[in-house]
Amino acid sequence: MSKFNFKSIKGRLIISFSIIAVIMLLLVVVTIRQMSNGLGYSQDIISVNKPIQQYCIQLRDELHKSNLALNYYIQSGDKTFIANREKVWSEGIRSTVDSLSTYKDFWKDKKEGLFSGILDNLEHLRRIQGEIEGKAGYSNSSSLEIDLSTYPQNNNDTIIADLAFQEWLQAQAGGSENSNGLWADFNSYLLPLSDQVDRDILELYDLSLVAEASTHEQEINFLFRSKLFGAIGIALGLVAAGLLYFYLTNRISSSIKLVQEKVAVLSSGNLPDNQVETGDELNVILTELGNLTENLRNVKDFALEVGEGKFDNEISVFNGEGEIGSSLAGMRESLKNVAEEDRERNWENKGFAQFADILRKHSDDVNQLSETLIISLVKYIGANQGGIFILNDDNEDPRLMLAACYAYDRKKYVQKEVKPGEGLIGQCFLERHSIYLREVPDDYVNIRSGLGHASPRCIYIVPLKVNEEVFGVIELASFKELKDIEKDFVEKLAESVATSVSSVKTNSNTKRLLAESRQMTEEMRAQEEEMRQNMEELEATQEEMRRAQGEIGKKEANLNALINSADDSIIAFDMDYKATVVNDTYKQRFGGTDHEINIGENVLKNLGDAKDLWKERYDRALKGEKFEFVDEGSHDGNAVHRQYFMNPVKDNNGNIVGASATSRDVTGSKKTQEELEYKSAQFESFLNHSKDSIAILDPNYVVLVMNDTMRSRYTGTQYEGYDVGKNSLDYLGNVKDEWRGYYDRALNGENLNFTTKSSVNNEDSYREYFIYAIYDDHKKVIGIACVSRDVTENKLLQLALETKSAQFDSLLNNSADTYFAIDPEYKVTLINDELRKRYKSSGVDLDVGDSILDKIAKDEAKMWKERYDRALAGESFVVTQERKVKDDTLYLEIHHHPITDQEGNVIGASVRSRNITELELFRKGAKVVSAPGIDKEALKSFKNADAALVNKLKNIKKNMEVAISG
Repeated sequence: MSKFNFKSIKGRLIISFSIIAVIMLLLVVVTIRQMSNGLGYSQDIISVNKPIQQYCIQLRDELHKSNLALNYYIQSGDKTFIANREKVWSEGIRSTVDSLSTYKDFWKDKKEGLFSGILDNLEHLRRIQGEIEGKAGYSNSSSLEIDLSTYPQNNNDTIIADLAFQEWLQAQAGGSENSNGLWADFNSYLLPLSDQVDRDILELYDLSLVAEASTHEQEINFLFRSKLFGAIGIALGLVAAGLLYFYLTNRISSSIKLVQEKVAVLSSGNLPDNQVETGDELNVILTELGNLTENLRNVKDFALEVGEGKFDNEISVFNGEGEIGSSLAGMRESLKNVAEEDRERNWENKGFAQFADILRKHSDDVNQLSETLIISLVKYIGANQGGIFILNDDNEDPRLMLAACYAYDRKKYVQKEVKPGEGLIGQCFLERHSIYLREVPDDYVNIRSGLGHASPRCIYIVPLKVNEEVFGVIELASFKELKDIEKDFVEKLAESVATSVSSVKTNSNTKRLLAESRQMTEEMRAQEEEMRQNMEELEATQEEMRRAQGEIGKKEANLNALINSADDSIIAFDMDYKATVVNDTYKQRFGGTDHEINIGENVLKNLGDAKDLWKERYDRALKGEKFEFVDEGSHDGNAVHRQYFMNPVKDNNGNIVGASATSRDVTGSKKTQEELEYKSAQFESFLNHSKDSIAILDPNYVVLVMNDTMRSRYTGTQYEGYDVGKNSLDYLGNVKDEWRGYYDRALNGENLNFTTKSSVNNEDSYREYFIYAIYDDHKKVIGIACVSRDVTENKLLQLALETKSAQFDSLLNNSADTYFAIDPEYKVTLINDELRKRYKSSGVDLDVGDSILDKIAKDEAKMWKERYDRALAGESFVVTQERKVKDDTLYLEIHHHPITDQEGNVIGASVRSRNITELELFRKGAKVVSAPGIDKEALKSFKNADAALVNKLKNIKKNMEVAISG
């Protein structure tokens, strides 16, 4: 434990404040004792005097009720009044007497025999009532009818049951046999005793009032003493504070001067010399200033290191902690990251340049390109193995062929082929997406090093893709994890490689086709010579045939005219595929092209790759089969669809001698069909992926279309089976006519939008419906569309908000306080009825949207604007204001609060004022008079009511915010 230093600032402060604390402690003890006495006065009034007064009044009322019940029984003979009287005694009078009995200590201090006398008289009174009741002797059927409308003091439908009314009832019933002698007992015995009890109760009530007045007088004396002790305490506190101030000022000023000199050196941008000790608590500040100086020296060294680009040198600045230390460390990391990004960007650009050169140099040989590319790529990214697969689609069974492989700094001669979809390579090819594998099986890699083997840590497989067409796959294996920049680099490079591979393959195919074309030219020359010889032989036979041709010339001319006038392309050929008929439409279509065919030529020539396909079709027709099909081709770069009709040609004996092929252009109808199918698929996808329930009905209310959402909503409910082809009205039950009206309105062209309560499977919900007409191209209504969505949550939130808003308005408008709110432009956003009345009484109309500053008197506008500005700046404060009203002085307590949104931003201000005149006069010890608008009973619970109102407003605001955010 350190030794107490009386010369330190701490020691002097402890001594000075100890003296003040002793003085204040004595004052607090005395004040607490006085307050305890004062609270006892108020407690006596609340817990004793007020309850006694209430119970006395209640006991008088119950006693009068018992007499009145007996009176009605004597007059009417109705036994229900007997039960009522017994209920008054057993429940009302007995419970009241028991409650008064709990205050026995009060009676001992006042009149000991008063309360016991009341109890004895009550028992006597009850016994007399029972005796009179027994003398009445009415039978169950006995009753007395009196016309109350003849009562002289009857005021419409109201009669006051006072003594005059009782005397009138006695006079009306005086001649009754059942009432003889009862009124004499009632008036002679019961009423005098009842009056005596009533006087005793009033005397008990007066004793309570006297005790309450005495307690009030003691409470006023307590307030005076409390003020006196408070004034003495404040005076002593001020004297002690003044002495302490002058004593400590001189002691502290010298030490502060030393601190100020060090801070001045730092504020000028220089670093001060070694610190000087003061010997008191301020020496700690000088020590911390020394530490700050040392840290600032480190900051200077840190700045020099960063300026030279040395980001890795460890220089401790504020130990790397605090805002400055963390910020400087973060700045170094940021600069280091920027340098690293520049390095990666340079690495990537260098790689693109290097591989672009490789792609340019080897643009005519796929194998050489693949070999150079995979060797350079494996080395550049630091992998240990790599391979490139190129798609071979020259035949009907496409394969991915391993074009080049490189591993462990050596070219590997490995032959491998992969089918699309086979293994990871085939999967990457089909899916057109890269595959990055971290958990590599031990047997995945087949190439091993001569020094041993180890499984790579990752496998990266990238498709060679351009315009969504894949030409191959690159596979890389590495002992280290590939960085994101390396993977991104390979992805971008793969696209360039795919473009180059595509170009190389195109060039190769072009060369191959050129060679094939040359070979076919040579073959055609040989065939031409053979045909020339054949033609010479045919010329010898043509003369013989001319005679026969002349006979059939006319028939042939008519047939040719018919064939040539057709819009369809028509050809016919014999069993050797020689063309026998070629109409003009076909000639015009293929004239001057490779597909041009003349009479006598082989129809299979110049068909290229499609030769086998067409030969199969021709053979089917030559075997006697009739069939048709639609084929897709291209013309001038555009897709063309043609419909073909294949038929066998028979002679007069029914033998097949050839076949015919008729075709027509159906591109337009095909496109129309495809567009309809595409739009239909889009429409069906839209319907079935919508969260809304959608149905389309024809004019007869039959369902034409229903989406899956609506179908699943009705599954397992009372609407099970409601689907396409069903009449909607058959499933609507009691609301059939209502919904028929909605449908008919939509069929008449009206667009409907409404929200209604719906019940499906006994579960209620709110749904919003949209019903509108569907028109054809001629603007004729051909059906209706019905769309519905579940808005239960929004509807319940809306109802909750409306309820909370009504509660909030009721709370504001039923308050005696004035309340309003403004926005930052001083426009009124909320106002209660009380404030409207106040302004209206002064001849000013104030409502929502008005500028509050325009409604205030000019001499007060500046003062009120300053208050509004304080609240709009986020300050909550209360102002008590004195106001002159005629000959009276009013005191108002005005509360100002900012209004914030959920993020805490100030969006307005609220102002609430309350009349506290009586409370203020009571505090000042003045005589309390009735001030306008003051409720004395409400004044007693002023603070409790205020707190309750504030809490209720907070709860309403919280509930509204929860409802809005939800």
